[in-house]
Amino acid sequence: MIAATPVEGYAGCCEVLAASDLKPRLADISCPAQVICGVHDPSTPPARGEEIVAGIAGANMIVLDAAHISAVEAPEAFADVLAQFVSNAASITTS
Repeated sequence: MIAATPVEGYAGCCEVLAASDLKPRLADISCPAQVICGVHDPSTPPARGEEIVAGIAGANMIVLDAAHISAVEAPEAFADVLAQFVSNAASITTS
């Protein structure tokens, strides 16, 4: 999927993301939130994840041994984190 993405489309997406600042909207998130960062991610490093977590009440962060696409680069670890998050979120919303 990534390899099939046209270069122009990818570059355009990167430009939009670079110009976007959604930090002021983080406080609007009122549902459980899990931030997953890759320790080797140059575009969204763990320090950026910490900023995101600081803006969302009750959010958690996990840092995986991966870069930007941790679901592909560390699929088992990613799946474990996601399964635990969904389990915890389900228990919060049903209690």
